[in-house]
Amino acid sequence: NSRIVLEIDAMYRGSPYWELDTSDALTFLRADPACDDLRQANWVGEVLGRSRVVDVNDRAVHLVGTFAGREDMIGRPIADFWPPDSQADLAELIAAVAIDGSPDATRTRDITSLLLQAPVLTVWRSPETGAGAMFVAVKGALIDRRSYWSLRASEDRYRKLIGALNLRK
Repeated sequence: NSRIVLEIDAMYRGSPYWELDTSDALTFLRADPACDDLRQANWVGEVLGRSRVVDVNDRAVHLVGTFAGREDMIGRPIADFWPPDSQADLAELIAAVAIDGSPDATRTRDITSLLLQAPVLTVWRSPETGAGAMFVAVKGALIDRRSYWSLRASEDRYRKLIGALNLRK
């Protein structure tokens, strides 16, 4: 497994990346006849909700961790962290890699992002891992580091406000 981490580091140095366990998503993909319509919100939610984070680097935590640390992200679905504007893209690439029979299947796509300039999403499987293990990386420069931290601060203020409200009737 350390060889795979070194391979990822060499290919995507400085980029956010995740290792996912997509075993449950693969089971769903094989069982669901509606997988032809890949952009269905419920289909996307099922695939990403069944794909669990096994490992994540610090850059990914800072980019989409939504106040969760690395330890809090591991074991949870990638759907909890992935930005909504590119969830369908990630689900489609996971499905494409899953359907591809080769042990080193790779898919890449340009995606939209509010935080990254010209982001490129890559999903791949390594020959050294099982069929359910997939890796995800995003290449793209932060548009403005200040906007990232401003967004995080705004989310924090919003959470505090909601937490302070008395919602009892």
